[in-house]
Amino acid sequence: MIKVLVTGATGLLGRAIMHNLRADSSVQVLGLGYSRVGEGVIKCDITNHDELKGVVEHHSPDVIIHAAAERRPDVAANDPAATEHLNVAVSANVAGLARSVKAALIYISTDYVFDGTKPPYEVTDTPNPLNLYGKTKLAGEKAVHENNQRSIVVRVPVLYGKVENNKESAVTVLIDGVKDSLNAPKKFEHLSKRFPTHVENVAQALNALSKWVASADNITPIIHYTSTEGYTKYEMACIFADILGIPRNGLIADTQEPQGAAAVSRPKDCQLSRNKLDDLNLDMKEDVHFVEFFKSQLL
Repeated sequence: MIKVLVTGATGLLGRAIMHNLRADSSVQVLGLGYSRVGEGVIKCDITNHDELKGVVEHHSPDVIIHAAAERRPDVAANDPAATEHLNVAVSANVAGLARSVKAALIYISTDYVFDGTKPPYEVTDTPNPLNLYGKTKLAGEKAVHENNQRSIVVRVPVLYGKVENNKESAVTVLIDGVKDSLNAPKKFEHLSKRFPTHVENVAQALNALSKWVASADNITPIIHYTSTEGYTKYEMACIFADILGIPRNGLIADTQEPQGAAAVSRPKDCQLSRNKLDDLNLDMKEDVHFVEFFKSQLL
């Protein structure tokens, strides 16, 4: 039995992690949320050091999965101070508190630490983030490693899954645009390739990594987890249109290179290599794929 504490437990990824770990009889899991609490999730303001310290010391987990973050690049750019505080300073604090109770830490990071010019990216490749979001997540990676030697950074791409509203994921928000195309043509970016990955698959990997890191002597500092299915936003929109029975003629493939600040805000292709994770030979079950998932949700 291992004890796992999950921050950001009510978010898109956090809910999947909680669901997966609760179903595993070899894991005792507690989630932390702020605006929403529920089964196995208690209210905790992780930006409040004393409040978080009390929770961590009281429950003394073996592993902390730190999934809480500002993950929206546009929001991050509009409020850099708050984003840096949550993604860097709070992450450093979580890592230090984990160390104080001899817990390992799994820090969720992003493919946006890379510039998208030379995919696929190995864990040993040099990061070069293009936007503030990527820069704060990279700084968060360095902060957790500096504050806890038993830290693993897990980089993931854009995520999707069962959402509470379509705006919760940069993938599902495209569905609203596809529906709007019935009223007027809609542009969808057709330059940058993303590798949308289901949160349940990520949760499976984090479960396996939690068990491994809880007892491992030599910890791998960085892991990449990703789907191998790559799409532009336009290609995803076409998939959604086909599933929904909406004509594609209202979807416009936007192949114009962005201008000004937008030109460097999004990398073109940040495909991650999973070689390091696969080398660990962890017991992971993967069974959720992009098209099949959305057929089950939209039909």
